[in-house]
Amino acid sequence: APLTPSALNIFVHHATDCIEPFLQRCLDRNIRASQLARHVNFRDVAAVLRENPAAGASLVEALSARPSEDNAAWHPLPTRLSFEPRDVFERIHFSPILNPPPCCLTFYERDLKWEYDNT
Repeated sequence: APLTPSALNIFVHHATDCIEPFLQRCLDRNIRASQLARHVNFRDVAAVLRENPAAGASLVEALSARPSEDNAAWHPLPTRLSFEPRDVFERIHFSPILNPPPCCLTFYERDLKWEYDNT
């Protein structure tokens, strides 16, 4: 198949087994994640993950890239994340005895640049 957005759309909607080889060809030709991401939405990614988890994982990997950083010296992109309580108040506040466990929501951002917001 040609390396076009329409081919990717066809594979996403009708032939998920073809996604992995197609994405490998895209990587071999240096097609960037931002170029591919313009033609796939979060519903497409979720549908592929449900239908073919291996192809979905390849799709997520291909559509993901490290963003440029606004100021890497002062506010670098975080390399890890922890939801653990940081102090006694948070331990009490998020205690399963007093409150139900907090719901973790994930969402998709189209940002290409990491900007620190101290608010």
